[in-house]
Amino acid sequence: QVHISRVYSPTQAISDGLASSLSVNLAITETYDVADLDVWLTISHTQNADLEATLVSPNGITVSLFSAGILSGSGLVGTVFGDQAEIPIISGTAPYTRTYQPEGSLATFNGEAMSGTWTLLVTDTVANGSIGTLAAWGMRIKTPSHAHVFKWDTLASGFFGQSGNVVFRMVA
Repeated sequence: QVHISRVYSPTQAISDGLASSLSVNLAITETYDVADLDVWLTISHTQNADLEATLVSPNGITVSLFSAGILSGSGLVGTVFGDQAEIPIISGTAPYTRTYQPEGSLATFNGEAMSGTWTLLVTDTVANGSIGTLAAWGMRIKTPSHAHVFKWDTLASGFFGQSGNVVFRMVA
């Protein structure tokens, strides 16, 4: 398995209301397929309930991390989204400092090529004067483990006497 991590950290403002989404890109140059993907982010915002966040793959596939109305309080601090988490994001509490299951399944990206531009979209859905910033976000991508099967004729080699074929499997 190969683990790829990328982080985007320049702080950017999240516009108040539906005027526009904050769109922030991460470029991945490695050419492996995705076997597992986690996303983390840090957002400072006065009304989490106003926010929604979506991850978009290089192929245009989207997964909702959370939609408007399901979060409470203010801010997300080092919040990690992963399908293996025990707690769904809807059951979390501000400032959401743990690992949570996203609203959509990140397994949707499994098998997809990771190379290209990934985009995080953050939208403040309510124009009520509440403001915020995206301080950082990133992804941790795991690739599939590759199995290599080697075979040889042990009978012909005499290595194991008269035992026939033996298969060894080595996982890298």
